[in-house]
Amino acid sequence: MREGFDVQDNGNASFEAVTNRLNGHERDIESAVRELSDSKPHYELLARQAEWHGLGVIYHARGLAQAYQRFCGDVAARVDADCVGAFMSSLYFTSFTPW
Repeated sequence: MREGFDVQDNGNASFEAVTNRLNGHERDIESAVRELSDSKPHYELLARQAEWHGLGVIYHARGLAQAYQRFCGDVAARVDADCVGAFMSSLYFTSFTPW
């Protein structure tokens, strides 16, 4: 697992951890684009295009996480379980960490 990603020993990540990670990536992208645009103005258009694509990926990843949270909330309500645990079990992965 990547360092700094709030996961449990079993590889599960909470909704809050996923959201925090996405927010951090959003800030990193914006910062990198700002630095590149300031230092090499002739790359600003390419940097802005890359930023647009990166932020689009984050937008859709956030939407997926929210959909999983709603789904897990419904499942948890039906089985009388903890929603966080249900969310974490739905997003279980050991070797694939896209964030």
